Amino acid sequence: MDRVGIIQQLYTAGLGSRLIAVLRPAIDARHVDPELLQRLLDERSRIKAKVAELQDAGRRLDMLINLATHPGKESCPTSLDHAVTRESASA
Repeated sequence: MDRVGIIQQLYTAGLGSRLIAVLRPAIDARHVDPELLQRLLDERSRIKAKVAELQDAGRRLDMLINLATHPGKESCPTSLDHAVTRESASA
C-alpha cells in the first residue's frame, strides 16, 4: 500500500494528524517505541469507548423508534435507558 493510502487509513481509524506525523517514521522503520505504543493503545481505548457510546445511542434510538411505531399498553418508560434495560430483560 502506498503512503497516502496508509495515512488515509490512519485518519479513518480516528488518529489525529499529529499522531500520524509521529507514527509515519515508526511505520517506515517497522519499530514502535514504548511511548508511541502506549499512545496507540490509548487511542484504541478511546475509540473502543466511543464505539460503545455509539452502540448505546443506537439502542436508545431503536427503543425510541419501537415506542413510536408500536405503542403498547405499558406506561411510558422514565428514560430510554430504562426501556432498553426492560426490553433486554424480556428478550
